[in-house]
Amino acid sequence: MSNIVISRIQHRRGRRENLPQPLLPAEVALTSDTSQAWIGQDPALAVPSINVYSDKLESTAQTIVDNNITESQFDENFTITIFNTLVAELEVDGSTTLVADDILWDDTYRGTIVSITSDGAGSGYNVGDAITAVSATGSGFIGSVLTTTGGPGTSIATVTITSGGINYRSTNTTFVIAGGSGCTLSVAVTDIYGSTVHIAANPTIDAGNTIANITSVIAGLSATITNRLIGTAAFGGTFASSSRLAINHIEAANVVFLINRINSTTPGEITGLVYTNLNIEITGGTNAGAVVLPYEAGYYFEGIVLAANALKALHVTTQAVTFTSGVASEAYCNIVSTAQQIFDLKKNGVSFGSVTFAIGTNVGTVTIGASTAFIKGDRLEVFGPALPDGTHDQIAITLTGSITV
Repeated sequence: MSNIVISRIQHRRGRRENLPQPLLPAEVALTSDTSQAWIGQDPALAVPSINVYSDKLESTAQTIVDNNITESQFDENFTITIFNTLVAELEVDGSTTLVADDILWDDTYRGTIVSITSDGAGSGYNVGDAITAVSATGSGFIGSVLTTTGGPGTSIATVTITSGGINYRSTNTTFVIAGGSGCTLSVAVTDIYGSTVHIAANPTIDAGNTIANITSVIAGLSATITNRLIGTAAFGGTFASSSRLAINHIEAANVVFLINRINSTTPGEITGLVYTNLNIEITGGTNAGAVVLPYEAGYYFEGIVLAANALKALHVTTQAVTFTSGVASEAYCNIVSTAQQIFDLKKNGVSFGSVTFAIGTNVGTVTIGASTAFIKGDRLEVFGPALPDGTHDQIAITLTGSITV
């Protein structure tokens, strides 16, 4: 008789702060400290975002984003060598106290056109003439003539950029102007936004670590860096529904790392803000925030109501359910009434809503007075009209609520 070997399939497991970023597509992980399960998403289909969980306030994250993170934009020739030089110079600069973990490079190439130079030649151009960028790699540029040198019908002085587009390179980009002739527009290496460096500006560590001071320091660093610098400002963006969209996954991961670093007693400590864009949460967790799922309670009763306030339907809940004012519920009858009919909705004998059928109408109106929570064992009752008309029949009512897991 051969030996029988019993094996178990186990998934990644551990604390939420150690959740791999990202999980591979369809990879499953369990966070044992928060009772959550995750499944890796396809990065090609994901929208990068920064998620804020219920154990840290959304307003806390927003304040840090607005006041404590700088975004330094560099041109298309910014390289890892220049980035390393930037880190080294900031680490030894006397005006700030920054270490390598405070300075993170998003090397994703953006290729966004931020400025264009006009040679000022030509004639026949007018304000508003459309400008098209022709490129072997870029797309999405939208621009037009902003001013001319001497009034309508003259050469181009300046242009306005509505959208800088993506993936443009100075070496393969030319411009076509709709109107006039003779003018040439050009874009240089320093006119194209290539990549971003985010820096944690935390004045609680050092009074000099403010956005304003860091911005000033970067502008005064060596020519190797400043020649590649396009602009430095506060990193903005609004959290909506506990999530802030980022331009890509690297930016999302970098910004979350810096938020956690700033908002912690020990730099680098995880404090509740997590980049989980490529991972889908498929269960609720103790610290992850409640997951709300839809719930429907449907009733159908046939037979004309003859007695006033007669009990027509009874439902006993098996779990926590909430019916909320303003959430769409439906009611319908096949045989219309000859007088207005109002059905009373009750929780354990106490009214919390109603269903009204107007004279001669098939569709009824469901009204929930206030959000009403049921727990396991509570009774949801439907009582017939106080003044039954003797004709109203074949009635269906579906109440929409929610359960929280």
